[in-house]
Amino acid sequence: MPLAPLGSTDLALLILRVVFAACVFKHGWGKVHHIEDLDTFWKVPVPVAWVVAAIQILGAFALALGLLMVPFAIALAVVHAVATWKLITMANEPFVAPSRHSWSIGLLYTLIPLVLAISGPGRYSLDYSMLLRN
Repeated sequence: MPLAPLGSTDLALLILRVVFAACVFKHGWGKVHHIEDLDTFWKVPVPVAWVVAAIQILGAFALALGLLMVPFAIALAVVHAVATWKLITMANEPFVAPSRHSWSIGLLYTLIPLVLAISGPGRYSLDYSMLLRN
């Protein structure tokens, strides 16, 4: 039995990268329009909030294209680990709560880019294409 019985691991990585990138972009773009909320509610200074938004927006494009994916995936993992830590410590959110916000999604937002950084972007990426040219 093959290790990827339904097809290509590279295709699976592409799908994961693109879908996760769309989610991360939405979070980053939302911060652009409500940047002061991060300072008010989460005690994140506005300049740091802009850095977080930039990492999310640029990281989303990097993941979707598979360009400089590993460094951006690591940066996204760090950003989301800190956000998850804030959900646990400041908002006192439970791990899972079907009827309200919980930090289990923050954990996934931390783990997905870590898995991508470990696995690499796969064959369907600009990083792979540029590696072949050299």
